[in-house]
Amino acid sequence: MDEIWYRAIDSLNAFGTSSQRTYFLYLIGAAILAYGAFMFGSNRAMITGEKDAPRSFKNFLKYLFDKDVFLHKSSQQDYAYFITNAFIHYGIISVYILSTPLFVFATLAIFSKYGGAHEGALVAASNYQMIVLSLVFAVLYDFGAFFAHYLMHKFPILWAFHKVHHSAERLNPFTLFRMHPVDLILTGIIIAILTGIGMGTMIYIWHVEVAYKELLGINFVFFLYYLFGYNLRHSHVWLPYPKWLSYILLSPAQHQIHHSIERKHWDKNLGLIFAFWDHLFKTLYIPKKDEEKFAYGVSKDEPNPYNSVISMYLKPCAEAWEIFAKGLSRKRAIFHLILLVGIGGFIYNIFLITGNNMKAIQSIPQTVFIEDLTWSEVNAAMDRGYDRIIIPTGGTEQNGRHVILGKHNYVVKESAERIAKQVGKTLVAPVMAYVPEEVHMSFPGTVSVSEEHFAAILEDAARSFQRHGFKYIFFVGDSSHNQKPQQDTAEKLNLEWFGEGAVVASISDYYSDNGQIKWLLEQGFTMEQIGGHAGIRDTSEMLVANDEGFRSYRITPKGFDTIDHGGDYKRANKKIGEKMFELKTEAAVKQINAVLNEAK
Repeated sequence: MDEIWYRAIDSLNAFGTSSQRTYFLYLIGAAILAYGAFMFGSNRAMITGEKDAPRSFKNFLKYLFDKDVFLHKSSQQDYAYFITNAFIHYGIISVYILSTPLFVFATLAIFSKYGGAHEGALVAASNYQMIVLSLVFAVLYDFGAFFAHYLMHKFPILWAFHKVHHSAERLNPFTLFRMHPVDLILTGIIIAILTGIGMGTMIYIWHVEVAYKELLGINFVFFLYYLFGYNLRHSHVWLPYPKWLSYILLSPAQHQIHHSIERKHWDKNLGLIFAFWDHLFKTLYIPKKDEEKFAYGVSKDEPNPYNSVISMYLKPCAEAWEIFAKGLSRKRAIFHLILLVGIGGFIYNIFLITGNNMKAIQSIPQTVFIEDLTWSEVNAAMDRGYDRIIIPTGGTEQNGRHVILGKHNYVVKESAERIAKQVGKTLVAPVMAYVPEEVHMSFPGTVSVSEEHFAAILEDAARSFQRHGFKYIFFVGDSSHNQKPQQDTAEKLNLEWFGEGAVVASISDYYSDNGQIKWLLEQGFTMEQIGGHAGIRDTSEMLVANDEGFRSYRITPKGFDTIDHGGDYKRANKKIGEKMFELKTEAAVKQINAVLNEAK
């Protein structure tokens, strides 16, 4: 119930959320374009109704905030309908129905069954892949919206519900929300099916990890479209595109024609973003340069057949029933209605159960970090074979005046995630930030614990995961003083657990045999330039893991004359950092796989 409430409240925040089409930034973009249309538009009759109206900023404001538009009874219906619909649709139905991930997982399951399942966890999508995925998602989403809209106009029983949207006699940004729940549900299901199957296919082919919110909230295609005049679609501002562009993108003027009361405009321009769907289905109408002024509504005889918000909900249901029952006896009509309600209830319950248990049907956890999962999500992951865990150890120590104290923690967390995803079926424990750091204790901010205490914490953490059923526990340390306690603890626990099915390993190659120095030497760096602590390697890694942890301007305390770093850190960069991560990850994965193979 909390989720329902928060979704409803969130949808009421129409101006403050970038995923909402009436986000304030999109409205500002629309106002700027409206000003251009007012000042330079050629069809003055469509813009102001007066061919010789003065083009001044004062007149523009009067035109933009036309009282006849925003205070009209139809607009007042829009405002009231928006509030009630937020709770009826966005707050309740969308929780269960608009569930694109369901179709993603179903598609993956089908491909995995008949095409073979991928081994290991999904990997993060590259920038190129994210661009392609976003474009594909936008095209599928747009076609889903078009096709649902097409069905609404072609089938009388669906038109009974969609007619609510067309009953607006004045267009304003809130007319967008003037849609009957049945209209919204059908549109949402079609979009969810198309985008879910499409994204499931792409994820299977590329084996990448991508969240629905990364594609929709907010997809760069939608962002640009919303920013450049989307809100003028439902407005009185006349803004056509050049003819050639009107075959590709639907202009605000084309959508206003879609709302026209004129018969020649009916069932035209059904698309959301792209115009080629309309061109393909022969429903495209491109505005004429001298397009005559037209009114909005359902028909000339009765532009708005709804006298209240309640009638906007109930009257379409009565009309749909009349269409449905026409030609049927009363008993057969009732039988068909019960059958339809039963089928609808069955589908609803599938979505309800799936929506409430979405995590349970996923083949992989949403993240490898257990601190970002619930205990039941960890349990579900373990049920699916996640029997390996990495315990990363970092440190809180001085890293020169140019890198923050938590460098090791950021770096080892980034490394652990990469290692876990490459190894597969592996989760990552919270980073241990308190480690032996006595050598740096002369610098404020450094935190050090004894090797005994550090080893004790490692041991207790390992015992915790062993009790929960993890079979493989890997220590990955990013600091030199972590290595020996990790090795000693692993040896102690392996002796104790011998024959019990649990293996502990200190992945020392990650730190001491990763090939970083060799690679840097091959690039032409000298050992003096490479240095050691807080040098090129550490600094480059930090630039990748958290570039905000690098200080371009150092603070040097008065009287400071101690060396706090090695090498020439100014030669560090993200390109080197990525290579450093690649080498460390490769070394760790190789050692872990050797441990896994030996344990089989």
